Amino acid sequence: MNVRAFLILLVLLQGRKARAQGPQITAVWPPGGPVGSKVEARIEGGNLAAVSTVWVGGSGVSAKMGAPAKEGNIVPVTLEIAKDASPGAREVRVISPKGGSNPGYVWVGSLP
Repeated sequence: MNVRAFLILLVLLQGRKARAQGPQITAVWPPGGPVGSKVEARIEGGNLAAVSTVWVGGSGVSAKMGAPAKEGNIVPVTLEIAKDASPGAREVRVISPKGGSNPGYVWVGSLP
C-alpha cells in the first residue's frame, strides 16, 4: 500500500467510533456440581449487563439466568444437573445484543 492510500484510509477511519465489545466470561463459580443437583452459581466477566441468554452445550445441564448485576460483571445462574447427566465438562456461553461470549466451563461430577 502506498503512503498516499494509507493516509486517506487513516483520515477516513478517524471519524469512526469504536465498536462496543461483546460479553466476556472470566469465571464460573462454583464451577459445577454433582449429578442430580441444583447449583446456585454466578458467571463473572465483563460487559455482562445486557446479557439475555445463558447457553450450556451438551446434554444434562440447563441454566436459568437471574438478573445481571448493575455493574455488568456478574450474572447469577441456577444450574440444574440431571440425574442421568454424564460426568464431564460442559461449555457455557452468554449472549447479549453485542454478540456471544467466549466459552466458560461447568463440570458435572459423579461424587456428591
